Amino acid sequence: MELEVYKSLEEKQIAFKPCGYLVIDSVEKFDRWLNTVPRENILFRGVNEAKYKIYTSAQRLYITNDLNKSGKKIEDFIQDELDQVKEFNGGLLKKYFRLLNVVDHDLLYLSFLQHYSGVSPLIDFSADVEKALYFMQDGCSFGKMGNTGIDNYFSLYAKEYPTTKGVNKLSDDDLRDFFSFSTMNAAAKSIVFQSQQINCNQQNRSSFANLNIVAQNGRFLFYSDGINPLEEDLSCVDIHKSLAPYIKKILEEKGITKNSIYPQEETIAKMALQRALENI
Repeated sequence: MELEVYKSLEEKQIAFKPCGYLVIDSVEKFDRWLNTVPRENILFRGVNEAKYKIYTSAQRLYITNDLNKSGKKIEDFIQDELDQVKEFNGGLLKKYFRLLNVVDHDLLYLSFLQHYSGVSPLIDFSADVEKALYFMQDGCSFGKMGNTGIDNYFSLYAKEYPTTKGVNKLSDDDLRDFFSFSTMNAAAKSIVFQSQQINCNQQNRSSFANLNIVAQNGRFLFYSDGINPLEEDLSCVDIHKSLAPYIKKILEEKGITKNSIYPQEETIAKMALQRALENI
């Protein structure tokens, strides 16, 4: 089964009108928007094709491989994946996390799976609008439908989120319960007739982090609504792809490049050595 896509900008306008929808097709309009966009307690996600709906990696795998035919629900599949990663090589990851002095809860394992080719119910967002814009314009390509077709736009999504407080005051066992997949999944469906998204900031004590998460000012959005794409409580800005070079130039002037977004350990070490040698 194929993933659903938006067929037109008009369809997107209907979907995102409740929280705000805007189309930008000029430098002047983009500048006005960027200078006034709210940034406090807002998460952003850039997507390089406006037609793509937002699914979790677990949803994409479940839908495109018709795993529903197995009789197993998507949440059962995720729980099984969690169990498998915890048991791998005699609990290797648990030992690794213990060495890092972090609590091994389900969100930690899910974030590990998210960034190392597994699947999860997490969606990557950024608290930095410019870094989300980088992902929006990165690798974009024009379609064949003319200048006004949806294939010639990319998207930036925004969502308000409350700051997670008090997590570091919880005991280890309470953290495991608070961030357990079953607890988050149940809470996500506890609001009648609505899907809910649980946002979890990266806490020093409670979440898995790597260089990319830090460099991208990343946040995870836990999303659990069966196979339905994320649309609720999101605003959307669709921007014409002809502005990609202009946006890239703005980002480069702010130091936002591929190297800054995807820092490599080897590059950091080599640069440190090179600069030390230059100082001799």
